[in-house]
Amino acid sequence: MLSLPGLRVFASARFRLAVAGLLLALGIVAVGAYLVARAGQPLTEGQFGIDFVDYRAAAERLADAGSPYAPDMLAGPVDAQGLDRYRYPPPLAQLLVPLAGLSLSAATWLWLLVQATCLLAAAWLAGETAGLPRSLERALWTGAATAWFLPVLDTLWKGNVGGLQALLVALLFAGPVASGGALAANGLLKLTPVVLVPLALLRGRRAAAGLLATTAAIVVPSLVLAPQAWRDYAVVLGNLLAGSADYASNLAPDALLRHAFGLGAPWDAMVRVGTLGLGLGLLMLGWRWAGRPDGWEGAVTAGVAAMLLLPAALWYHYLAVLLPVGVVAWGRAAGRQRAALFAGAALVSVGIAWLPLALAGATIVVASALAAVRPELRRP
Repeated sequence: MLSLPGLRVFASARFRLAVAGLLLALGIVAVGAYLVARAGQPLTEGQFGIDFVDYRAAAERLADAGSPYAPDMLAGPVDAQGLDRYRYPPPLAQLLVPLAGLSLSAATWLWLLVQATCLLAAAWLAGETAGLPRSLERALWTGAATAWFLPVLDTLWKGNVGGLQALLVALLFAGPVASGGALAANGLLKLTPVVLVPLALLRGRRAAAGLLATTAAIVVPSLVLAPQAWRDYAVVLGNLLAGSADYASNLAPDALLRHAFGLGAPWDAMVRVGTLGLGLGLLMLGWRWAGRPDGWEGAVTAGVAAMLLLPAALWYHYLAVLLPVGVVAWGRAAGRQRAALFAGAALVSVGIAWLPLALAGATIVVASALAAVRPELRRP
């Protein structure tokens, strides 16, 4: 790669440091200015922290009434968008109860800081997994990559849990006990990651023990403190499955087919079936690799891709979990694979303006990452 005339300057460590530092500074300014501008607008217009507002309302409702779920969510189908729609299991709302005493503005900015810290930690820990050398240059590139991977911006802007999820995905690449614990925590944060549970069971006893111990440590006190919340969640879960995810902002392939390209039945139904088939195929690939001594990184990568494909809704900020996946793959990749990873990540970021590009970019990132970490091709 560096033999190309335009890239030879990157052989200089000083030049790389300067470029990384400049990109990081520009990224901080651009992201910060955007977030401040959005924060100054009304919630329904600027949407700054709009998801966190739901989480905080759920925490307040839990503290007052013993359940975080709005009455409408218990009455019938719950669509994939809408205000005051806390859709997760009770533990997140319980975790946020202490923030209910803060002003909404202070709590939102504190949540943003926590999310930003989680995203940076996820990218750094992924670099540790990949064996990238610790250095100032790596720190600068880690920050720059995090700032310019725009699902990160969307996560910080909307106040979603993407930062926590990205950190837990990064921990999935860790040792058996830590990965089992991270998988349990991720599944109790948002239900979808439970499809990855077989990975921990197939990895061995230590991963399974971490999974079971963490599950018990979270669920038992949560259930004791808020039994009604768990009873309500069982109802809400069924209502969520009955709700609609038919929105133009949905990146799921069938939704994009309808809204971006105007193609409806039967094509969208066929694409949905194909997407489910691909997601299940990736899960089975992950299960196959999970038991191999050299297959865990490939198993996690395939599992995360399946986790994105299987639900009916795929929002842009969900792609933040590809940040640690891409960093791990970067450390394993050869030159062409790194070029593909960079191109895919760039398409994801550009895709904030036109969602089909984001889906195409995510597909390239996942395919390139799988090629880089699959056990058959791993470099010694």
